[in-house]
Amino acid sequence: MQQINRWLVVRVGITALSFVTGLQGSAFALNPTAPTDIAWRVFGIVFAVVLIGGFCGIGGAYQTEGVTTGWTKPSWYENPFGRSQTLQLIHFVAISAISEGVGDMLRGLVKVHYDRIPPPSIPLGIGLGLWIALRLAVMIFHSKTDSR
Repeated sequence: MQQINRWLVVRVGITALSFVTGLQGSAFALNPTAPTDIAWRVFGIVFAVVLIGGFCGIGGAYQTEGVTTGWTKPSWYENPFGRSQTLQLIHFVAISAISEGVGDMLRGLVKVHYDRIPPPSIPLGIGLGLWIALRLAVMIFHSKTDSR
């Protein structure tokens, strides 16, 4: 019988906890009574800033010799807290933020905004921006990424 990877369990557990936190009401959620167009603009600005900043940061690190030595592509089975595996931590934070944002949107859809689409929360914008920046950086700079 195959043993379950402990890092998979840790990641899924913390992601589930983030989702539950979002369901209970995120501390970073936008005001549900705020106009929807303003909430979507704030979400778009946060998403764009994190996407561009994350991509530039990861891309800049890839260009620095020695920094990215041994970086592996993000995986649910790797330790996200290892000092030498920055991509694992970024992936972990992005997925947790997306999970919290989705939970917050579901809470808003069920409890507050049953007649319209709820505005997205800040964690969702941060998570999606980080995740897309990470995916783009890994695709573009894949030759410097060690794939296990």
